[in-house]
Amino acid sequence: MTIRIGRSMPTENVALHWEADDPYCWNGGTIFRDASGNSNMSYGGSPTLSTAKGYTSALLDGVDDYIQAQHTTPAVPARTISMVYSLEGVQTTGRGPLWRVSDWRERIFVGSTTLIPNSGTYYNVSTGYGSFGTMHHHVYQYNGATMKGWGNGSLLSDISTDSDMQANTSHFYRFGNQSGGSSNIYVDMHLFNVTFWDAALTNEEVDLVWQRNSLKYGLV
Repeated sequence: MTIRIGRSMPTENVALHWEADDPYCWNGGTIFRDASGNSNMSYGGSPTLSTAKGYTSALLDGVDDYIQAQHTTPAVPARTISMVYSLEGVQTTGRGPLWRVSDWRERIFVGSTTLIPNSGTYYNVSTGYGSFGTMHHHVYQYNGATMKGWGNGSLLSDISTDSDMQANTSHFYRFGNQSGGSSNIYVDMHLFNVTFWDAALTNEEVDLVWQRNSLKYGLV
């Protein structure tokens, strides 16, 4: 299968690629598909085919909408996640759940990512989130020893961790919702695309990801 992510984007180790404006990935109906063919996708609530800033998006209503990808990861807990989104509702830093992993060891909220290794230590990395109503590009990278966050092409955090996540091999990643425990929080946002690599991209590769998305979506 041809991965529709553009020539400038790294294509090795792609585990998930979804774009709202690709009819193969989604046409506004009930079928969500990963262009790489490596993850099974589903949804909750009723994401709406929409536009924001002139670009096609999935509008998540902040009430019960989310998009989910089921993925089997390699034994080495390295990953990079890129996403382009626009926050529509009033969210508070640390509250708006952009995504989280099913075993709770990684969670990204508006402005920050939390990593929770088996040791129980909490690590937080800043990723930025832009102002409400503006498009933003977020990249999170974890290589088993450090975690990094980029916002609109700028490295915002680089934090060493004292233990890896020792993650299970099968996870789902949920975009737009944190559920479980005492929390069940949704975020009101436009989601334009998500790409997931089973590898810690280099700084140069992350810059390529930023360049591709900034050119496509007119980000600065």
